[in-house]
Amino acid sequence: MKCKAYSREMMMSAYKAVKDDHLPVDRATIMYGVPKQTLRDIVLNKVKISSWCGFIIHP
Repeated sequence: MKCKAYSREMMMSAYKAVKDDHLPVDRATIMYGVPKQTLRDIVLNKVKISSWCGFIIHP
């Protein structure tokens, strides 16, 4: 299975769009080109974004 290339910045932008702008995860994944399940896991706190990408988001 081939992995899709995306940057930390793309994932952060998608995360912020979902959390701050209430954008649906499905739409954010299309707009920012990030994996749906990874973004969903981060949004649902199944994966800490600080451990995933090496830095902490301060609310």
